Amino acid sequence: MVVVAILTILAVKAAPRMAALLDKSRAAECLANRTILERAEERYRLDHIDQPSASLDTLYQARYIDRVPKCSSRGQYIWISTTAPVNMGCTVHDWPYAADPLALYSSDFNDMTGLKALLGGWDTAAGKLSNTTTGSEARIAFGSADWTDYSLTTTATLSSGQGFGIYYRANGNANISGYCFQYDPGWGNSFNVRKVINGVEQSQPFQTVSMPAGFQTYSTPHQITISVVGAVQKIYMDNQLIMSFSDSTFATGGGGFRTWNAGKASFDSVQVTQL
Repeated sequence: MVVVAILTILAVKAAPRMAALLDKSRAAECLANRTILERAEERYRLDHIDQPSASLDTLYQARYIDRVPKCSSRGQYIWISTTAPVNMGCTVHDWPYAADPLALYSSDFNDMTGLKALLGGWDTAAGKLSNTTTGSEARIAFGSADWTDYSLTTTATLSSGQGFGIYYRANGNANISGYCFQYDPGWGNSFNVRKVINGVEQSQPFQTVSMPAGFQTYSTPHQITISVVGAVQKIYMDNQLIMSFSDSTFATGGGGFRTWNAGKASFDSVQVTQL
């Protein structure tokens, strides 16, 4: 009994040290993974005229990496910067929001960090992200193709034109695939959701609801939250639920924004939180 008690005491004392060593080992492994990904991204940019890859899957499919690495502490790998110097972050070990394990991405749009312009022109000024291209479509993406269940919140203002869109569970490719919530006065003054396949949206939205009477469509900021958990999707406008439905076409993916035709929109901030 005495021997068992001594061994138990020693085990209890050793446990925190073993846990610390394990955490240190996982952090070192994560750093090695991110270094490999950064070097692969640099090679990709050199081979593709300084264009960033769309996702880790792109690097894998193009054989710049032999596998898509995972953080053993269950962190999410997210590009902090795909321009020189290339910098890959981990939501657990090295990311501005790693102190909150549920924060996947956040930006006040003081710069283009974490954003991937896919089509048209975009710019950040005075803490707002805006499209600089009008008369044609513009797209921009952020986040990871591996994200699953999360809420995405942004504050957006439509200045002119037919509307803007918010991508979610989207792959971040130039020819993007995923869902797109559309703030769409050009479609009968409605809010709607479309599926986008390889950059081509469905001709008809599969979910739609009319804007309420008296809704201030232009030059008024509105907070929009999109929540996705499994197949269940909920969309809120100014903290009011406007859509709730189920669809399992896209199970994972990051976020983004789009404008079209003469649409001019600005986004004050965005926050993505794991659910």
